[in-house]
Amino acid sequence: MTTLPLRLLIFVYSALMETAGVCAAVLLGPSHLSKQWNLRERRRVVPPRPVRGAPHTVWLHAASMGESKLLVRFLRILRSKHPGQAYLLTATTRTGVEYLKLCSGDDIAAVGFLPLDTVRLMRSVLSTYRVSRVWLLETELWPAMLWTCLARGVPVGLVNARIEEDSLSWYRRLAWLIAPLFSHPDVILAQNQAYADRFARLGIPRARIRVTGNLKSYVTVHPLSVQERGVLRTPMGLSPKDWCITAGCVHQGEGVVLARALGILSQMSFPVKCIVVPRHLKDSGEIARELGNGVVRLDDTAAAAGWNVCIVEKMGIMEAMYGIADAAFVGGTFDDTGGHNMWDAAQFGIPVVFGPNYRTQRESGDLLRAAGVAFSACGAEGLASAIVSALRDDVRRFSDAQAAFAKATNARSHNIEDLIP
Repeated sequence: MTTLPLRLLIFVYSALMETAGVCAAVLLGPSHLSKQWNLRERRRVVPPRPVRGAPHTVWLHAASMGESKLLVRFLRILRSKHPGQAYLLTATTRTGVEYLKLCSGDDIAAVGFLPLDTVRLMRSVLSTYRVSRVWLLETELWPAMLWTCLARGVPVGLVNARIEEDSLSWYRRLAWLIAPLFSHPDVILAQNQAYADRFARLGIPRARIRVTGNLKSYVTVHPLSVQERGVLRTPMGLSPKDWCITAGCVHQGEGVVLARALGILSQMSFPVKCIVVPRHLKDSGEIARELGNGVVRLDDTAAAAGWNVCIVEKMGIMEAMYGIADAAFVGGTFDDTGGHNMWDAAQFGIPVVFGPNYRTQRESGDLLRAAGVAFSACGAEGLASAIVSALRDDVRRFSDAQAAFAKATNARSHNIEDLIP
């Protein structure tokens, strides 16, 4: 049951969201900003398509592209646990939606933007899709969505859940008002014990909270077969004999380090080809300048043979480019960014190298390093040395470490199924 003050607050909040949506539509009209913010899509429910044999739908929602990748990973687990279910996938940002649209399957009822968080639209989503359960990634806690699910008796679960101390303090100050919303989730799969403890401090029963680790690490380590690699490498002009490194999520400034490392590898009589995937496509020109002359810029994953360094300027191809590679460099670690998802590369059973600043990926980076399948390098010399060691000088040790790591990691990926209702 919800309290009267909470009900009033939700409807005031919902009315404000409705008004904001109308005002934005009127003021912006068919302008560039309206299209850029996808106002039309956000003011309606994404149209469904029928899924045969599935009377109800599970709704999965994430924020941006990073969380959408985890959503797809969790979707694989759900499909294994509950085959034959239908799924609605939504995201808050355009990049998140674009990534989710790459997810195929006869069980996908629809993919689109999260509608404006109003009671009217949330009721419409639940009714249109006959939603039987909602899964939210990380901290996607929308008041009208939670309230509507609570009022309709639709269970809500949090996956890869986290809550920061600042947010906890704010929520606790309003606990007298919003407690029913935060007591509604029946399953909370927290990233670590600290996050689990914070959810418990919100009054959520401990029995509903489980520490499952970061969903990023729930991957199946599966090196591609020769045939699978060939399908990806041949259009890129790569022969089976070519050594290839993929540098993913590269930021401005890191092209200089890569260029130096490639030069050192050449001097060590270990020439490699390098595929660079920028974190932000708008930075491609500057990164190309940093890499030096001879860089080939591609707008798709196809190229003529003869290149040594190329930049692929296309969204949604990161994992395919890691699958091509013999080793990977994860960007955002030679600047102050703090790194990006290392598991996108590690899942292919290849050596993963990153710079000294991986603070936002500390848990993953330390786990991979401890397993002997990833390496932290302090500069271009360290980057080149780690690549040569893993691919040429110390292949047996890396191979043994990778086999043990794959066995342990693949076993973990099945444990979370037991915690899913």
